[in-house]
Amino acid sequence: MSVILAASGRSAALRATDRWVAIDGDDTGLDPARRAADLADRLEAAFYAVRDDWLALARDLRRQPTADLGIAPTAAANISDLGLMLAWTRLIAGWAAAADTRVGVVCADPWLFRHLAALPGVAAADPPPDLLRPALRLAARGLLARGRVALRMASAALSLRAQRRTAARRQPALLVYGHPASSRDGTDAYFGNLMHRLAHLVRVLHVDAPPARVRDLADGRRTVSLHGFGSPLFALARLPVARWRPNAATAHPWLVRRAAARGGATGHPAMVRWQVHCQDRWLAACRPPVVAWPWENHAWERAFTRAARERRTATLGYQHSTVARGEWNYAPGEATGRPDRVFCAGTAWRNRLIGFGHAPDPLRVAGALRAATNRMPRFDPQAPVFVAL
Repeated sequence: MSVILAASGRSAALRATDRWVAIDGDDTGLDPARRAADLADRLEAAFYAVRDDWLALARDLRRQPTADLGIAPTAAANISDLGLMLAWTRLIAGWAAAADTRVGVVCADPWLFRHLAALPGVAAADPPPDLLRPALRLAARGLLARGRVALRMASAALSLRAQRRTAARRQPALLVYGHPASSRDGTDAYFGNLMHRLAHLVRVLHVDAPPARVRDLADGRRTVSLHGFGSPLFALARLPVARWRPNAATAHPWLVRRAAARGGATGHPAMVRWQVHCQDRWLAACRPPVVAWPWENHAWERAFTRAARERRTATLGYQHSTVARGEWNYAPGEATGRPDRVFCAGTAWRNRLIGFGHAPDPLRVAGALRAATNRMPRFDPQAPVFVAL
């Protein structure tokens, strides 16, 4: 065996290895001089090499009933570490296939340990770390977190229920987050002065905006919150039990179970379910002819697009941010979850989206809101470059 897997650096079996890495756990007692060199570069290269593996796994996971409540099925690398776990897998599998050196791997994560121990060429020097207690701890934390979300969302729905009656019907809408830079007069951090230019346009606030922020921005009929369309009974009954439940028959089952356990330990599934519940009820009640929003291709957005299409509401996705090399949540997934049109911040990002697999026709080159005034920033040749535009 070329790879020796241990739960702690104190394992005697690691003394016979040529070099070692510590993914998770205590590396006390290991010789720092034998730590694997260039690990950061190797791991980053492995991370980008597993892109297609994660996207294929994500597509399979999204076919399951509760996938919209999970983080890993979105392939969003900034909020899920499943890609990093796949990168470690690729790296260690490569070492295990080599016969010229012996590598020690320290891993105390109970799910990842079991996953790595099953790889060809990997020998586990220690018993697998205890799984029951961390799983129960994460499950209990998740139940408490979702229960807290349920109480907050039920309270928000009750306090803002009057907005359901005042919301404009059959009007084009902007679906936006409650950004601190947005204002009551209709100026919006994402869409600038568009509401001033189009008097018939309304603004609908995502459930991330708490009631206090909603009241700061609400001005009667033109700005309302999705909270007002939600059912308090739904919040109390359904949100505490909302979580991603992947089927056992998937690729990399231990990594998928790990992702589900860690994602289920937060309030994220409850917030996604509440967003989808509220946006569905708003679409049914107000029937907007067209909706535009800052698009990042997350699970709630794919659900929104599908629901809008069923009600013949046109959907316009405005590219929210740069499409970085590792932002794989922008990969297309199912065609039914893609907006009718996506407006890109430039040709470079349109090309990046096409490279991810998007069809070119729905992608339009538009622009990006760079400054709120006509005054250009002063150029300082000695200043550091923050981001090149």
